[in-house]
Amino acid sequence: MAENTVYFPEAFLAQMRAAMPAHLSFDDFIAACQRPLRRSIRVNTLKISVADFLSLVAPYGWQLTPVPWCEEGFWIERDGDDALPLGSTAEHLSGLFYIQEASSMLPVAA
Repeated sequence: MAENTVYFPEAFLAQMRAAMPAHLSFDDFIAACQRPLRRSIRVNTLKISVADFLSLVAPYGWQLTPVPWCEEGFWIERDGDDALPLGSTAEHLSGLFYIQEASSMLPVAA
């Protein structure tokens, strides 16, 4: 199995094949499941405002793209991804932001 390949149990694949509408490609679904998720963060507004956080981290050169459904959420791209891990930054360790998948920032629908 390739290093970046996600393992799916055969029962799951069979269930997904049966559930997938005919006009959609099962191969495209599997390919989408193999792609890594975009890294995202959420600013802890109990400790810092979004504007202050953006000013604070501006010198790092992080590329922050707003998550449309969450005012304090951002997808993040960093040039030095393999330098200091995001979870080891002073801002993360002091609780100014959380590393959180963007889909987890969706509001709960009752």
